[in-house]
Amino acid sequence: MQTTKLYVEYIIIGLETLTWLGLLILLILGTPAIAIFDYCIQNLLTSIFMLGACYVLGLLVDRVADQLTKKTKEKIKGDYPIEANTSITVFYKVKQGSFAAVSLSRIRILRSTMLNFAITGFVGMLVAIVVYHNGLLCIMTLFGFEIMALIARWAHKSLLESYYSKTQQIEADINNEL
Repeated sequence: MQTTKLYVEYIIIGLETLTWLGLLILLILGTPAIAIFDYCIQNLLTSIFMLGACYVLGLLVDRVADQLTKKTKEKIKGDYPIEANTSITVFYKVKQGSFAAVSLSRIRILRSTMLNFAITGFVGMLVAIVVYHNGLLCIMTLFGFEIMALIARWAHKSLLESYYSKTQQIEADINNEL
């Protein structure tokens, strides 16, 4: 079951990544790329292939986002020190492993969403200017996606703090019971 959840996470992240890659293709090929996108959407075999591509893209972007947010995670983790080797073992000791798994899933998706939205804003801005020659669309796209990226960053950081704070509290409760 956990493997299925991870697969779905990577597909979600991959779909986000596919958005800015599609915009990049549109930027390079121009409006004829829309016919290619239309064909891909209407063709079942291509859609199945794209699902697999989304998984791979999601996996790659997750690794990149993990590396980019590593310092933030380590700093927050350092603010809430625990004795256990891994945080999830603390949750399993009190039979809250599903809470930990859901929290970690949300953290993974948010860190990748932060990266994908930042890139989508930039690429979308370029498409609005180069392909559609629309300055207002350019500004709205850039600011809209960059604001969403900042919100995702805030939510990611907030979830990390909440997760490690709860881990520390649970471990302290376990140690007090012994």
